[in-house]
Amino acid sequence: MSAALLVRVRDAIAADAAITDFFTGRYGKPLGHLIGYDKGSPNAKDRPLFCYIAARQKYNKTTSRVLAQGSIVIQVIEKETTDGVRDGVVVADQAARLLIDFLKKSPVSDGFSDFGVVTDLGTQHPFYEIEVVFNYYYRA
Repeated sequence: MSAALLVRVRDAIAADAAITDFFTGRYGKPLGHLIGYDKGSPNAKDRPLFCYIAARQKYNKTTSRVLAQGSIVIQVIEKETTDGVRDGVVVADQAARLLIDFLKKSPVSDGFSDFGVVTDLGTQHPFYEIEVVFNYYYRA
């Protein structure tokens, strides 16, 4: 998966009203975007953040078809707990669902075959991450 594809996906997500409104409404500031991963110390001023990662590629030598796997990691800071549930778990899950819904219908997603979700379930409270993993097919 090329960096150019990640840039196209990032630009399409940044222009999506539902995702933009969700984060602006919750945090009062726009969602940040980074090609690559930010594993630095969680800082509320730098969050919310989407990190775009190209994980691996598998080339088929006879058909020129490539299976690429990538992910988008959603990072948020949420300190509160509501009714015994960490707000970060809920917000990260809502954001992942919004992202998957967007990717399913977006023109930039031609070639996306399936999605998975990996969550940290608040092991770093108040810093939360949820990773949307996807497979993408294209011709080399």
